[in-house]
Amino acid sequence: MAETGDSIKEGVLSGNSGNWIFGAAILLVIAFLAWVQRDKPRSGIATKSAEPRRNPMAGFAFKDGPSFFEAWCKFGDTTLTAKKPIVGLVVDISAEYGIEKPVKRNNDGSQAVVLDIASPDGGFRVYASTASGNNAPLSPGDLVSWIPLRRMPKALFDDKRSRWLGLIVAKHAPEFDDHGIKVLERY
Repeated sequence: MAETGDSIKEGVLSGNSGNWIFGAAILLVIAFLAWVQRDKPRSGIATKSAEPRRNPMAGFAFKDGPSFFEAWCKFGDTTLTAKKPIVGLVVDISAEYGIEKPVKRNNDGSQAVVLDIASPDGGFRVYASTASGNNAPLSPGDLVSWIPLRRMPKALFDDKRSRWLGLIVAKHAPEFDDHGIKVLERY
C-alpha cells in the first residue's frame, strides 16, 4: 500500500497529475452538457411529442350558434383580412326582406345565404354562398366559417364592410374541440 501511495506522490510531484485532472474536467463538462441537452431534439428539426397539444378550450360548448357568435364578437379573432377565415352566423332575413326562404339552393347545389360576420361591434352582414354543393343544408342560426375573397365596388347592405364577397367553407357546432371550433361539415 505504501508503494501505491508513493507512486501517486511521485506522479503529483513530477507533474503527470495535470493530465489526469484535465481529463476528469473534460468528462465532467461533457456529462454536464449531455444532462442539459437531454430533453432537446437531436437535430434542428422539431419532433412531435408523444402527446399532441390539447386545445385549452376543448370541450367548452355554448347552447346555440347565436350564443357562440355573440361571445366570439367579444372575445374571438374578428380581424377582417382577405383569404383568412372568420366566424359567421346564418341570418333569417325572410321576414325582414319578404323572402320565402332564408337559404336558397342554387342549380349547382351550393347554398346562398345572408350572414352576420363577427366583429367587435356585434357583426355586419354579407351575402355569401357555400364553396360547393351537395352538402348538409344550412339553416338560420348555423355557425359557419366564411372566407372573404375580394371587395365589390358597392356594398349590399348599409355597412361598407358588406362590400366583401366570400365563400362559406365550413359549418360548425357551437363548441370547441382539440383543433379549434368543432367542424360539422366542410363545403
